[in-house]
Amino acid sequence: MFDETAEFGTRLVDAHLAAGTYHRATVLVNAVSRVTPQGGKVLDYGCGAGRISLLIARRGISVLGVEPSRELVRLANAQEAPGLPLAFRHISPSETGGVEGETFDSILCSSVIEFVPEPLDLLRRLRGLLRPMGCLLLSYANRASLWRFYAKLRFGRNERHFNRQLHVWHESEAWHILRQATFERAVSTMFFESPFDRYPALGFLSRLRAFGTLGLIIARRGNGD
Repeated sequence: MFDETAEFGTRLVDAHLAAGTYHRATVLVNAVSRVTPQGGKVLDYGCGAGRISLLIARRGISVLGVEPSRELVRLANAQEAPGLPLAFRHISPSETGGVEGETFDSILCSSVIEFVPEPLDLLRRLRGLLRPMGCLLLSYANRASLWRFYAKLRFGRNERHFNRQLHVWHESEAWHILRQATFERAVSTMFFESPFDRYPALGFLSRLRAFGTLGLIIARRGNGD
């Protein structure tokens, strides 16, 4: 499932990059840059073919991308990234074994958690990889999005992406599980990604809870052990 879902997502990403409409990248790269100290190190957990990892590395931030699909890791390593602080590794689905013993200033986990059978277990593992006061940037499928509701009714039968999501959360549900994993709020939740992104005058609507199909939570590692 991870291979097929990741490959499907990569095709969408590449199409949007080619068209100059990959607004998700702008949101995520800016957010990572905002919370990562100069010279810091980022883990991109579930990096796919490494498109966003590459954009972050171009900001001068050291990035390690990890991914359960060997084919996508191959594609990530095939990107042109001369001299950039960027590396990719294969890991098993829902695991962090490939990076145990390392620590990071921030961790990006984008469009991953909704496909993981045991999200609390994964969040606890990711917390253990953060340095003190480090931040997790977690995107999740926004249950409150009216556009998501419409899109699932209209296209869901033909879109594997919708059918394979195990978790679709309200903001309160996302925060509940993050607190269980001993995370604390760092920045107010952001919402993004909807068809309104295509129209500059209406793009602001994607940032509303009622329209953005994805929520982005930035949570700081709590003090509990």
